[in-house]
Amino acid sequence: MDNLIERDMSNMKTRSLGGSRGRKIEILEGRITLTDEVEVFYEKRVTPIGNSAKVDAPRRYIGKRAYVIILKK
Repeated sequence: MDNLIERDMSNMKTRSLGGSRGRKIEILEGRITLTDEVEVFYEKRVTPIGNSAKVDAPRRYIGKRAYVIILKK
């Protein structure tokens, strides 16, 4: 990510990640807003693999850029 901006606005924690090509991620009080050219959005469970973990994706997305967002629950 190009920029990481963290600011405190009257007890509201905000983190913004911005970059070129109109990409923007904003996290405000635990909620996320993503602005980007999205092809597909889906939910998967993180599964173990050896001493690490993985998130499966369809083969057609090999080589594509992806965001992985880990939720609290």
